[in-house]
Amino acid sequence: MYTDNHLAYAAEVVTAVWAKRDAVPECRPRRSPPTLAHFTAVLEPVPVAHDGRVARRILFLAPPGGGKSTQARRLAARLDVPYVASGDLLREHVTEGTPLGRRAAPFIESGDLVPDDVVTGMVEERLGRPDAAGGFVLDGFPRHVAQAAMLDRRFGGRAFDVVFQLTVPADEIVRRLAGRRICPNGHVFNVHHGPPA
Repeated sequence: MYTDNHLAYAAEVVTAVWAKRDAVPECRPRRSPPTLAHFTAVLEPVPVAHDGRVARRILFLAPPGGGKSTQARRLAARLDVPYVASGDLLREHVTEGTPLGRRAAPFIESGDLVPDDVVTGMVEERLGRPDAAGGFVLDGFPRHVAQAAMLDRRFGGRAFDVVFQLTVPADEIVRRLAGRRICPNGHVFNVHHGPPA
């Protein structure tokens, strides 16, 4: 059974690796950003909520380019729960021409922010699907208090079992974002690591 101390230690390991510090001896040889495999010894078998049960509703926070999507996808696959990203939901709804997607499309096309009620509607609909009843890993939402309030209402003030906040030095974020590319089919890759074949 893992406690908050275990999770705090795991967070320290991740922070140390991402900050490229040598503070954690077992992480010194790593040159690439951490993956769950890098710290499974700390989190095995899975993260645990404050009450001792397996965490099933998880939020990843990080700045753009901070690695939250990569880590969130891996953890969702490991827990066999859906990975829910607000950006993916926007693209899905626009592509399928849903009412929310039709409302979002003009904002996306003009490069403006999509209104909160549209984004929260998409997230709320997604979390209401049967496959999310057993948990989810959320990425890119909430971005501010109004969106967090929707989650609070939906889950009675206990929206998340665990929240991971990844910190990355600003120069590394700039490098990652400068190397990010999106192909016409919507696939995201990076010219510095994982370029297209």
